[in-house]
Amino acid sequence: FAWTSIRRIESRTSNGTVCMASALNKTEQVEACRRNQPNLATDGKTWQWKRDIAERQDGALRVNVTDCDELLEATDDYCSFDREPVERFTADMKANGGDFTLAFWVKPLGEISLAPDGRFLPSVHFLSTVSPPFANLAFGPFVSGGNGEARMRSGCTGPAEDNSVVDSEEIEMSKASTTDWTFIAISKNNKLHTTQPSGTARASVATNLGRFTEGQGAWDMC
Repeated sequence: FAWTSIRRIESRTSNGTVCMASALNKTEQVEACRRNQPNLATDGKTWQWKRDIAERQDGALRVNVTDCDELLEATDDYCSFDREPVERFTADMKANGGDFTLAFWVKPLGEISLAPDGRFLPSVHFLSTVSPPFANLAFGPFVSGGNGEARMRSGCTGPAEDNSVVDSEEIEMSKASTTDWTFIAISKNNKLHTTQPSGTARASVATNLGRFTEGQGAWDMC
């Protein structure tokens, strides 16, 4: 477990909160952000972050981690997580051909957590790097999924925007409860592309309210 107890993640800014690994220093991260500013158009990763930002549903919020002042304000030292189990999870995933399952529970904190139309649209980016920003996995209210969707990508794909390269995959999510806990499990079976005749990896997003499964690109999970 990255967190060994239930964590209430407080809203540090109107756009959300950033939680970092316990070994990371907030001041150093902001300094790295400032150093990367001249490279935002060429670092090979920020363009994918900007695409995700641009493809949010109306009213959906997101901390802009390329804005160093906003990153500083949004980072909460008290929601830091243990880095070691995350590193073990990553090593196990690579050893298993890119297969993984990530599961957790989410619950809104009343009306403050709801969208203007009354829906609860939980939104999280799991960043492998902050500057430049790169999310191997994210879920939230993107425009291509009415109730939200999970997005997966690998650092091995898409060093630059190229429509001929499959650099991300999306799986629609079920609607989350506006009053109670919602269980979310995101899984990828990457080894299917080498063990099955179809050669297609598959991914799914399951909640206590439903499940969606789709074919996916087969990537090395970098």
